[in-house]
Amino acid sequence: MIRTHLKTLFATTIILVISISFLIYSNSATPPKLTEAQKTLMLIGDRCAGIAENSVANKTALVAFQQLEIQGNKANVIVSCMRDNGYVQNPAWLKYAQPIAKFQALTNNISTAEALTNLGRQDMQAFSKEENRPIYWVKQK
Repeated sequence: MIRTHLKTLFATTIILVISISFLIYSNSATPPKLTEAQKTLMLIGDRCAGIAENSVANKTALVAFQQLEIQGNKANVIVSCMRDNGYVQNPAWLKYAQPIAKFQALTNNISTAEALTNLGRQDMQAFSKEENRPIYWVKQK
């Protein structure tokens, strides 16, 4: 009698462990497959971001406007590096960002151009595509 209960308990435990393992495995987040163009963009983008970081590594901001100057220099290096590697600003990103920049300009009391520049500085360092948001860089044709 005890043996049959132990066998039943053992079988139930095994089934439970297998079920839990399957659920964990099937729900594990697997990264999406990247195309060759996406991999190339990420590699070049990371390299350009590293070059930009190195270009401003020895600069320190003593006054607030110097921080903006450093950010501008960093952005210029990224743009130059990406252009040298055949990438330009995505027209779809610009179309996406303009209404956002207008809203941010009104709420932050800045010009639309400044808001668009701030958005561009953020998005130019994102080299992977996000849902519902065009990527900043495209390969020049």
